[in-house]
Amino acid sequence: MSIPVPPGFVLSISVCEDYFKNSRHIPEDLPGLLRKGIPFLESATGKVFGGSPPLMVSVRSGAAVSMPGSMETLLNVGLSRDTVRSLIARTGNPNFAWDSYRRLIEGFGRIVFTQDPSLYRGLLNSVIEAAGVPEEKELDYMELRELAGDYERLFFEESGRPFPEDIYEQLELAVRAVLDSWMTPRAMKYREIHNIEGVRGTAVTVQAMVFGNMSMNSGAGIYFTRSPWTGENLPVVDFRFEAQGEEVVSGSRAGTSGIELKTALPDIYEELEGIGDKLEAHFKDVQDIEFTVEEGKLYILQSRDGKCSPMATLKIAVDLEKEGLISPDKALKKLEEIDLNSISVQKIRSDKPPSQKVTLLQVGLL
Repeated sequence: MSIPVPPGFVLSISVCEDYFKNSRHIPEDLPGLLRKGIPFLESATGKVFGGSPPLMVSVRSGAAVSMPGSMETLLNVGLSRDTVRSLIARTGNPNFAWDSYRRLIEGFGRIVFTQDPSLYRGLLNSVIEAAGVPEEKELDYMELRELAGDYERLFFEESGRPFPEDIYEQLELAVRAVLDSWMTPRAMKYREIHNIEGVRGTAVTVQAMVFGNMSMNSGAGIYFTRSPWTGENLPVVDFRFEAQGEEVVSGSRAGTSGIELKTALPDIYEELEGIGDKLEAHFKDVQDIEFTVEEGKLYILQSRDGKCSPMATLKIAVDLEKEGLISPDKALKKLEEIDLNSISVQKIRSDKPPSQKVTLLQVGLL
């Protein structure tokens, strides 16, 4: 579809099925599959996994149904103290390299080894406070390098082993963590609440990394092609400069609005709008798009049908039918689980003069 997507390869859902059938033992052919896929990424990117210029990957879930916020993703896999040095030599940006490495250690501690994320957050806050800066992107490379060392020591204290330097061990552990996330209480509860049955498990996508934390004209964000709250045909953007995707997806950091992104990077915003329209026409539904900007270049990482409020779902279904994207029958099918009688719109009026009057619109369920 001529959409800029970083190259990747997929471990099929059968890997997940075998994993749980065999009491969470990695299938025997998994190491071979990984060693077959990585050379493809090296060829596609011109980078080397564990070499120079260094290739890093993200390891992502890929179930047949969308489960926002329920599955795990690991970023920057393939970084070690050796490859950090190669990354510095390649980019000339030690801040970016050490920041990416400390993020990997924290991600591994939290996701792979189920360590308390507040321990890492406490170390980060202490360094920020000592440096007298408002947030981590203001830290210099020496402070980030020291923080990475603190993270390594914390990882060892909590797990009883050093942070894995072997990059293929990192990759296998990351794949295992993504597979495990299919059966976490959070994911199981999501499937129960949303009556998701008969889904066999999750595939795993191994994808070349693109970096939203590389420079001032880099960042990560979420783009809804229409408002998930009101259903208006207006994009909703949550973007954070000098950040990686997990910060925005998890909500751990406040982002900027679409207006700010459009002002700062107008060409990126225009490209994003065009891609959003194309994906919406292809999937015939509002799209929730995860994207990264690396040094002024846009990459689309994921797109799925957006989860919307009942009022938004109603309006979007009607609008898509009017626009000729879906049939009346498809529009009605989208509303099968919505209690139309329970949707309300309330307006709160003020007695202030017209020049001072403010009208609030509340949309939701009574």
